Amino acid sequence: MKILVFVLIVITNIEGEKVKEEFGAWRSVTECVYFARSIALQNRLPEQKHYPEKLKTVLFSVPLTAYCSPKYVDPETTEVY
Repeated sequence: MKILVFVLIVITNIEGEKVKEEFGAWRSVTECVYFARSIALQNRLPEQKHYPEKLKTVLFSVPLTAYCSPKYVDPETTEVY
């Protein structure tokens, strides 16, 4: 029987070409979003981690996007965190 999980999707932009990859499967969307946000915000100044998004300063452009997407998987063939 399949279960609903949340899969981390990472889209990288390498020389103008977008590559979409899936990483991991989590039961909790909160845990998946934690990793997606960590990847997406890795270029921010550490002392600004509690600032609202619009006030954060970008150090450099990170050519990627990370988010979580719901997906049905077979828990016997997929490792679920």
